[in-house]
Amino acid sequence: MTITFENRKLHLVFQPKWDIRKNIVGAEVLLRTEKGSSPMEILDKALHQEKTVELTRSVFIGTAKQMRMWQEKGISIPLSVNIYVEDLSFEMLELIEKVFHEQGIPLMFLSVELLENQMLYAEKRPIIQAFRDKDIEVLLDDFGGGVHTWGTIDEWQDVLDGVKIDKSVVDRGEADAYVDLLLKKDLSVEVEGIEKEEQYKNFPSEVKLQGFYLSEPLVAEEFEKLVAQEVVTL
Repeated sequence: MTITFENRKLHLVFQPKWDIRKNIVGAEVLLRTEKGSSPMEILDKALHQEKTVELTRSVFIGTAKQMRMWQEKGISIPLSVNIYVEDLSFEMLELIEKVFHEQGIPLMFLSVELLENQMLYAEKRPIIQAFRDKDIEVLLDDFGGGVHTWGTIDEWQDVLDGVKIDKSVVDRGEADAYVDLLLKKDLSVEVEGIEKEEQYKNFPSEVKLQGFYLSEPLVAEEFEKLVAQEVVTL
């Protein structure tokens, strides 16, 4: 799936999310440039020009279209999209509802991952709750690797569905402790950055795992082939 931003083509790729039994339970939507490199220069430009909303809208539209194409092939799998906290708005939610309705995709198949480099603040609480009221899962991304603390979790857990643990936590060998504490707070947990066999441990069965040891981000066709080889758990 290709989208256009600032007259440049960007490709949507999909990094699988797995359970401990190595079943695919979802995927994260990521961006790549035509050459397959990281699109950080595009994101930096979007931030500088205050055009991240435009880029995010394009990603949601492309995601919904891809989900419909997969649905027609009998593939129904949840996808998550990254979004800047600043870009959360009721207008964005209305766009998502419209696009997913047009493509015939239930919103329960969508998650949003709140990028961790921006602080949450009180004005966004009603908007986050509105996303959840529409059955869109809301996750705090990259926890343990940036600005948010356990105090953030305590303050915001009532409007969060779950937390995604940052790769740096895995590298420090602290993922088990983080998982245990977050599950005790009745939050769903995802662990990213699984890059070595020894990092793929006996996490609880409800935890979702992601990383290059399990799979790199895949273009749509490669993702389809992988799903065809796996037992898809929804």
